[in-house]
Amino acid sequence: SLSAKMQASRLAACCAALTASATVASTSLAEPEYYWPHARGRVGHYSVTEYTGPTNLSASVSWSWHHPEGQYHTVVVSAPLIDDKKNIYISAEDGVRKFDHSGKLLWYYAPRGDIATCPSLMDGLLFGNTQKGWVFALDMETGGEVWAEKKAEDAPGDTGYVESLNGVVVTGVKSFEGGGASLVLGLDARTGKTLWEFNSSERLWNIMPVFPGDDSFIVMDIHGSVYKHALHNATLLWQTSSPLVSNNSFSDGGVMLGPDGTSYTCS
Repeated sequence: SLSAKMQASRLAACCAALTASATVASTSLAEPEYYWPHARGRVGHYSVTEYTGPTNLSASVSWSWHHPEGQYHTVVVSAPLIDDKKNIYISAEDGVRKFDHSGKLLWYYAPRGDIATCPSLMDGLLFGNTQKGWVFALDMETGGEVWAEKKAEDAPGDTGYVESLNGVVVTGVKSFEGGGASLVLGLDARTGKTLWEFNSSERLWNIMPVFPGDDSFIVMDIHGSVYKHALHNATLLWQTSSPLVSNNSFSDGGVMLGPDGTSYTCS
């Protein structure tokens, strides 16, 4: 693993690049105007930004954060999330931290168990989970716990993503032996209560639900098969299986959406 110092420097450079402009492209989806609310940016514009990053990252770092107890005391596990005020949210194994745009630590949340996933932002709340099967929502302003519910005995230790849109939180829990989620949950964002669940017969490794914008979400299994479900009740809308030659393959990649709504997978 990279040291906490190296990771913090890389994340700070990334954050500086993402916050370089005061103008944000608008989206037709009903989502707050956060600069970077998901690991891959904004729904409808995944992995796309109008900002131009610096060519020399080392010379462009405006601040860095180091664990107060020194190197190797935690591992940063998430991409930086950025709200409408350019505050930055980062999860690490030991918890979630909020920084302002100048690098001042505003709050720290100590979770029930280690975190291995990247959270997301929606409607003033941050959503995450822990490897002990807890799913939680935090007040973005204060860091206070709005709700926390134990949904399973565990959650995978691979790099998953707790995603949220239109009042629903989608997360993977209940790890297969060796990793990968076997159970996907849809939770009420305000209360944490379970709206729906479905069991997967295949490992959902590094699970990252992506949203096409039509009240649905798409996930991929370790072989590259893709599944589209209704966001509010998990109805399976369609499934595209990977080629037969990929049946015994293992991919730690993930499905991604193009600007025209095409989903891209890998095996």
